[in-house]
Amino acid sequence: MADKADIVPGNTSYSNAGRKGDIYTVKIAIIIPTYIKADSLLGLKASNGFKMLKRALESLKTLRGGHSVSIILPFCIEGKGMEEGRDQEHYSVLMEALADIAVPYKKFILTTHNLKAIKRYVSQRGFSDVAERLDLCGFPNIRNCGLILAQALGAEVAIFIDNDEVIDAPDFLDIALTGLFAPVNGRKADGKGGFYTSGSGEVYKRTVPPWWQCCWKKVKLFEEVWETILTDKERFVEAPVILGGNMVLTRRLFENIPFDPLVPRGEDIDYLINARAAGFKVLFDKQLKIRHLPLERTISYRKEELKGDIARFVYERAKVTGCKGLNLDPYPGYFLKGDLKVKAFITVMLFSLYLASNLRWKDAIEVYTYLGPLFKKKKEKGFYEAFKQRWAALMGFIRNDGLNDILKEGSF
Repeated sequence: MADKADIVPGNTSYSNAGRKGDIYTVKIAIIIPTYIKADSLLGLKASNGFKMLKRALESLKTLRGGHSVSIILPFCIEGKGMEEGRDQEHYSVLMEALADIAVPYKKFILTTHNLKAIKRYVSQRGFSDVAERLDLCGFPNIRNCGLILAQALGAEVAIFIDNDEVIDAPDFLDIALTGLFAPVNGRKADGKGGFYTSGSGEVYKRTVPPWWQCCWKKVKLFEEVWETILTDKERFVEAPVILGGNMVLTRRLFENIPFDPLVPRGEDIDYLINARAAGFKVLFDKQLKIRHLPLERTISYRKEELKGDIARFVYERAKVTGCKGLNLDPYPGYFLKGDLKVKAFITVMLFSLYLASNLRWKDAIEVYTYLGPLFKKKKEKGFYEAFKQRWAALMGFIRNDGLNDILKEGSF
């Protein structure tokens, strides 16, 4: 694993906090994964996903200048009438719509249309196994595709934000870079995360979770994590969580650690686990904040959340078995213990009862299928380690090759 900062002294100015006089040129890629559900080409621009992306892009105008920044926009497009074979049309509509949004940085769009060209190109150069895992739908997949472009652009830092967020602080990029290339109070990070704040500026609100979550204590456990971070005297804290919508990765990290394609959700915390297991330092920065403005969480969202969490925790529990020195308590450690099956079974029964009481009979029956991963024979053991090695090889190739001709089409 690389231990040095992959960064060259330059003339444009970024002074690393904690050491005056160190002037660097840092190439930054801001990656904004966007999920669009639409049933027509006209619906692409009218979708909630695109409207939120537009708001997020507009907020980038507040950023202080002086940085070398590229914006990477990977799109997952789903819906009736958006079937295979219309990739070129989706691409053209989005290019036209995004051209009207004035942002003082070069933008790169990634849809199935130009992803196919990338996959074909790297497959021809011996990376067909990794190319098979590159997809724009699925939380870890769309992030990996964003990192492919970041590497091709020569980014030394990749910053993930989500399309349902806005940046308020003009010095957001300065804060994001602090501690990555020079230590602050003796701590230097390979990657870091920060807080989401609400529309009113709060880090979190104490909420009462629904009764059916009495054994599934995510809300309470997250509150414990936030309290622990907030009461710590240091700016940089070794926390058990990281949030994918406010996530900063150095090249020395993302060249070696990909997101795990087999994780259905919670890919941000899974990334933290994978990075720490490999010896990288990923910290929580209390000064790094972004405003989170999500849509209202529906029953459908809660169903998908529970389904994905059960599968994810079963898989992660197998991955962390035997890993020493990983402190993941209180969250997600609570779900990685031997009683996971009991917690999941009770929660599914109670959630089903809740759905039935609201006359959602089909949903009440469906949630029992979420228990499937608890009894599935583990076939994925060793997958991630093998994928990680091939990822590092691919990233090394892209670093030297650049994919320049392919990137030209998606830039504006």
